Parts: sequence; C-alpha cells; structure tokens
Amino acid sequence: MKGLKNLTILICFALFIFSCSQPNEIDKPVEKAKPKYAIPDSIIYKSNMVIISKVGLAFFNSYIKLDSNSSKFSLPDSFCIKNPSSCAEYLARPYYHMAYKFTPAGCEDYKNFIEIVVDTNGVVVPSRPVFGIPDCPNNNCWGSFQIIEKEKAVEIARQNGLEEGIKEWRVSFHFYAGTFNNYVWEINNTLMEDKSVPGQYMAKGKTFLVNAMDGSIFKISNWTMVT
Repeated sequence: MKGLKNLTILICFALFIFSCSQPNEIDKPVEKAKPKYAIPDSIIYKSNMVIISKVGLAFFNSYIKLDSNSSKFSLPDSFCIKNPSSCAEYLARPYYHMAYKFTPAGCEDYKNFIEIVVDTNGVVVPSRPVFGIPDCPNNNCWGSFQIIEKEKAVEIARQNGLEEGIKEWRVSFHFYAGTFNNYVWEINNTLMEDKSVPGQYMAKGKTFLVNAMDGSIFKISNWTMVT
C-alpha cells in the first residue's frame, strides 16, 4: 500500500514537471503583423477627381467605385533605390496604387478595374497613366455610354464566321489596352483537342474580339494551348 502511494506521488510529480516544461501560450513569441497603411482621404479625393475629370461625375457615381481592398500604399523598393536604371522611376519612391471597380450596365458579372498610380501628393505618376478608361473623343460619349450585351456579341461573332467547334464557347469582357484602348467581348471557340500523349494536353481554336461599344469586329486570331 505504501509502495502504491509512493508511485502515485512520483506520477503526480512527473506530470507537474512536464506541464511546467511546456511553453505557455503567453510565453510564445508573437509574430509582428505587417504594417497596413491607411490611404488618406486627401489621396482618395484627388484620385477620384482624376477619373471624374475624364468621365464626369454622373458616370463615376453610376459605374465606378473605389476598391479599398485592392488599393494600397507602397514604400520605396530597396532594389530600385540601389538600381534606379533597372526600375520604373516611381518604384524608388512611396506611392499609392488606386483600384476602382468598373461595372457598366449588363456587365455586372465581370470583374474589371480602373487603375491609377499617384505619388504622395496625389499627382498621377506620368509613367503610369490611368488604365481601364475607354477612349471617348471630346468626352462626349459618357452621357449615353452603352455596352452591347453578351448575347449580342456572341451573335456578332457567329454571323462573322466563328465556328461552333467542339466545346462551348468561352466568353469574357475586359479592357484591351494599347492602340485600341477600349473594352471588348472576347469569344473563344475550341476546334481541336489532343490528349494522345500521356501527361500532355493540346488544344487549338480561334478568338474573336468584338468592340463592346459598337459591336464591330476588332481582331480575329488563332490560339494554341499546350499543358
């Protein structure tokens, strides 16, 4: 009986020592959260005004909204500070990347952004002009701005010779930068698939880009995918 009592004492003592040796939640090192910089109201206001100056207040209020989650402040890039010739000039300075959701009527299901980069004074960085605003000569189209519907764009592609192919067409709505600088409906068919090689997939098809504002065919091209 005495031996059993001693054994019980030893077990309790061992459990006590073990529990004391385990790190307490309070003792665990706390990871430092990365600093999140709030965007000042003055920067938001100036950024808004840049876009409003291009599209007008009514159009801005109807279709454009600041995306706070995608907008951010960035500190100077250390690599760019040391190697300025290897980077865009603005990356060596603090700047704000402002992102706006653009959802014209009929395109609510498609995620499109208007983007703008400004310095700490709210001035647009010259090397990063506003992205995502379609060309509008003399700013006279915003009052009657319209995007043709997806079904209309698909029918235009069909009437202009896009083959049905072997799979359902893939349709997307997005901004096409460069010389066109406007929104398009992109419609892709699939004309061929090849899975004969183990571990490899090949497909080919055709792409029609339809001007989303007037329905004209902007570009026709072929595509190939190998994975």
